[in-house]
Amino acid sequence: MLMPGLPSFEELYRQGVSRLSAGSAIAQAALALTAHCAEDLLAGSSKDIFARTIDYPATNALFSSPAV
Repeated sequence: MLMPGLPSFEELYRQGVSRLSAGSAIAQAALALTAHCAEDLLAGSSKDIFARTIDYPATNALFSSPAV
C-alpha cells in the first residue's frame, strides 16, 4: 500500500515489489483539493481553483473506451 515514508519506487522494485496500490489516497487527494478550492471560493478568492486543471478533451478521454 502506498503511504508516506516508503522508499522510492526504484528501491521497492529492487526489493522485489512488483506492484503498489494507492488505495483511497487518490480519491482523498481529489476531495481535499475540492474542499480547498470551495473554501477559497467562499472566502472570496479564486486564485487556487485554476492552479491545476484538465481540459475537456482530456477529461472525456478518461471515460472513453480504447479503440478496438
